[in-house]
Formats: sequence, structure tokens, C-alpha cells
Amino acid sequence: MKQTQIQPGDWVSGTTVHDERIRGYVETISKNLESALVRVTQSDRERIVGRVSESLVSKLELLKVDAGLDERSLYNLIDIALSARDKQWFTELTSSLEALHAKKDKSDQQQTQSYTTIPHRRFWMG
Repeated sequence: MKQTQIQPGDWVSGTTVHDERIRGYVETISKNLESALVRVTQSDRERIVGRVSESLVSKLELLKVDAGLDERSLYNLIDIALSARDKQWFTELTSSLEALHAKKDKSDQQQTQSYTTIPHRRFWMG
């Protein structure tokens, strides 16, 4: 697996020290930067989902997080940030959610404006 500069909060994929396939986010990294504790969100062993598992950093690969998250996904990630008590991540996610709402509002306004440019008499002609 790729060896990258993995940091707490990063989403990763790899294997645990018990050779379980996992996906999740890094909670902490050891001082010697050789191992990490990962909060497991997906695994080939269902019993470890939701738990923290140890993994060697060399066995983890940084996942690319889709920047185009929808509203529901952002709310789910905000819940995780609150559970993890990660204030910085929470702030970033709520900013992304606000930007999404602003974009949606702007789109709605443009659609409303385009509807109001239609002559009203077209609707009243019979």
C-alpha cells in the first residue's frame, strides 16, 4: 500500500494488525508514526464496524474524499465530527453545508426568476 503522510481525521483504507480489511477515519497516530487507531466504518468483519482498530501506517492508504457531497452526507459527517469532538472538522463541514445551501438558494432564485419572466397572459389565454 502507499505510504503517505496520514494524519488524524484522514479517511483511510487498509488492513488492521489482525489482517482485517477496513475503511474508516484515523483517530490517533502513535508518536513513532508507525501505527494508527482507526474508527472503522466498513470492514470484512462486521463485528469491528464502529470500533477502533489498530493498523500499521504502512498498511493504510489515504482515501480521496469526494468534494461533491450531498446534503444528507454532510449531515452524517457532521454527526461523526460531533461524536469525535472534532471542532475543526465540524466547522469545515458546517461551512460546506452553508455553501451548499447558498448554492441551492441561488439556483432556486434563478429558476424562480426564469418562471417570472414568462408572460402571464400565456397562462390566461384559453
